[in-house]
Amino acid sequence: VCCGIQCGVLHLDTGKRSIYENAPEGLVVPIVSCPLSECFPATLGRALSEFSECDLVFIDLPSSTVEGNDESSAQCARLMSLLKSVEVLVALDARLQKSMLKKVVSTAKTYGDVRAIITRVDEAASLAIPLSCLYEERVPLAFLSNGPLIPDNIEPASVVRIAWMLAKQLLASGIDVH
Repeated sequence: VCCGIQCGVLHLDTGKRSIYENAPEGLVVPIVSCPLSECFPATLGRALSEFSECDLVFIDLPSSTVEGNDESSAQCARLMSLLKSVEVLVALDARLQKSMLKKVVSTAKTYGDVRAIITRVDEAASLAIPLSCLYEERVPLAFLSNGPLIPDNIEPASVVRIAWMLAKQLLASGIDVH
């Protein structure tokens, strides 16, 4: 909202719907729910038509797609094949351990070229872990986001902003950055 980016959420994970329903007004434009198992061309087309005014649409997948659940992974692969022309951005929670971040990124890379959004940067002890993971996986960073909701306070990533955030984290931990 602060950067004027209009976002929406295509919600495919039934357990998290209430999180989005409590979002501050204006944060998320439309929220459309559709079970992953029902994402066929016709239903997906109707769902995506709700987002005609959006700059970004976040597709909230069930966590089982990352955890190696074969059925969810197959359904997710089918969904991505229907979205061939869509640019994929993977959301990475800055609080996660490196092994989980790498797993999320490697799963996302199976869908083609991806860029990343690092979320919850305000709650992370350090941005060094997600940034090093992205570097190692050769995935470019597109956006940063604060807070528990996607896309809470999303902003385009910039070198200046990342340097400022890293310096702030170092100062908070008692390391002199001068």
